Amino acid sequence: MALAPNPPICLTDLRTEFGDANGGNVCLTEYYAGGANVPSGTSGTNGAVPSSGTVCLTDFLGTSNIVMGSFPNLNQGYANDAGMTGSLSNTGFGFQKEHVNTSVGTQAGAFAVIGVRHTPANGYITIEFYSGTNASAATVYYQKLTYTGLSSATWSVKYEYPNTSSAITVYERYGVSETTYDEAKHPATSGGGSYNEGTYYAIPTSGGFRQFPWICTADYRGSPLTDNAQARLGFNSDQVQITIKATLNGVDYTAASSTYTINLNAQRLDSFIP
Repeated sequence: MALAPNPPICLTDLRTEFGDANGGNVCLTEYYAGGANVPSGTSGTNGAVPSSGTVCLTDFLGTSNIVMGSFPNLNQGYANDAGMTGSLSNTGFGFQKEHVNTSVGTQAGAFAVIGVRHTPANGYITIEFYSGTNASAATVYYQKLTYTGLSSATWSVKYEYPNTSSAITVYERYGVSETTYDEAKHPATSGGGSYNEGTYYAIPTSGGFRQFPWICTADYRGSPLTDNAQARLGFNSDQVQITIKATLNGVDYTAASSTYTINLNAQRLDSFIP
């Protein structure tokens, strides 16, 4: 439970909320943010708790031993999800991918996928993500959203398009009459999981990830058909954002990703449509 937002406050209150890793007499300097007792990033009524230098009891008004980490930068990631320690790699992740394929008999494709999973024993949310085209194999990367005091919370995730009040812009050249030739899948479609925009969905605690996919494919259409299938999402006008939420004792804690501009395009030949 959070400390009171207003005085009075005493050292015993700090020990009750944050513990006393060193034992013995309580000293205020044992309660620097990022130290043995207080999580890094802890803040309250008077802003962030100092991590060094002068620290006062009033710095702890309104604080609690619960911290929701920031959504990680997906420009960098780990090559596997086993612990996620060591060096980070540049990922090239994004929602602006295009594949124009002129090779006979092969599919064009462009995609971006984000998934999340919670393993309470790890003490973080694992984020799986990858993007690219059918021109080459995509590397799956991982990141983690850390937290303190939320292992028993109920976790959920949503996607939304914050810059538009309507659904994502979709184009399928043969989407009406020939759905097997081109397809623009996104989370709200049946092929994307039938996830409604702005609705939170439970994050699994075992097994696979809760995935939100954006995938465009365009297949070869042999003679006498015109080989110009195309699928496109976003048109550089739509943006997407992912939000992860932890709910504990009726209180919500959230972390939101950066917004990503969407322009995924997969097409056969090079006659740009539209």
